Amino acid sequence: IIFYSIATAALLPSTLLIVTGGALFGTVEGMIYVLAGSVLGALFSFYIAKYLGKSFVDRVLYKNFEILRIYNNLLKKGGILATFILRLAPFHYSGISYALGLTDIKTSHYLLGTLLGILPSIIVLTYFGDSLVRFDWMGIIISIILIGLLALVYPIYVKNVKREMKKEKK
Repeated sequence: IIFYSIATAALLPSTLLIVTGGALFGTVEGMIYVLAGSVLGALFSFYIAKYLGKSFVDRVLYKNFEILRIYNNLLKKGGILATFILRLAPFHYSGISYALGLTDIKTSHYLLGTLLGILPSIIVLTYFGDSLVRFDWMGIIISIILIGLLALVYPIYVKNVKREMKKEKK
């Protein structure tokens, strides 16, 4: 759990770590360990960004880039849902943590959205790792299909955010 927390904060590939957790500990136990490490690592990354970069972003970026200010306002209004959807994609957890740490999203909304959003990927990827070790071809195929479906959520979300941002500009 501690290794995973530090590894995610250090921007190591979370997908590989999750699959490894499933391969080493099985689906259920791996999922529990990975979930705990993911949440701790996400909070650690979030707070690093918030305390080391937030004032710069407020002072320079939000002041000079309207699009960032609009997105930040959208996160204030719908932070749990936005975080949830961003976390559904089965990759790039650490980058999202750092990026959201630079916004005005409430920590409680970030934490809840993170917990709910990473759970589906963690379940699928630990199952995938467990299936690989057991040479369970059906489990591997099912996992790959589910990973693909989870990956489709992010582009759909980006399209909707762009639409909302256009509304906010008007």
